[in-house]
Amino acid sequence: MKPSFRTAALLASTVFSLAGSGCAAVRQQVAQEDTARDHVYRKPLAEVWPEALALIKDEGFSIKPLDERSREGFIARTEWLLIGTPTSLGTTWARYSVTGVERVPGQSTVHFQRDERTQTREADGRNVYKNDVIQNAGLYPTTRDTDLEWELIQKVESATVAAK
Repeated sequence: MKPSFRTAALLASTVFSLAGSGCAAVRQQVAQEDTARDHVYRKPLAEVWPEALALIKDEGFSIKPLDERSREGFIARTEWLLIGTPTSLGTTWARYSVTGVERVPGQSTVHFQRDERTQTREADGRNVYKNDVIQNAGLYPTTRDTDLEWELIQKVESATVAAK
């Protein structure tokens, strides 16, 4: 049975519309990441900082007791949190460092850095961390969490989000 021109056209239009919607979702994600990466709050850090800490607590992380005050702003670190379920392939933890900077009076930035570590058990019973040399030195692969930064923007500056 040979497909008709109408069937082929319908199939082609479906494929193109699905590809277009996928591209639109990717473009929206990239735009959100760019906005989060470059965003400057039009509020003093003292107003944004409590919202940033509340957001990280909502994610299930507990903030270490001592927030650090630097010359430019604030730094907070969370305790390590077990993420996922421990398996024979390893156990993974994550933690955050949150940095807030007062750029000029009435304008600030907040960045979330996420660290992860994975521990596995060797056959001889030793615990080994992924990227062992780096992690034994107290260093962990760190990524900027622009998704969490986007959530903070939505929470603090809903007018900015509506304009995007």
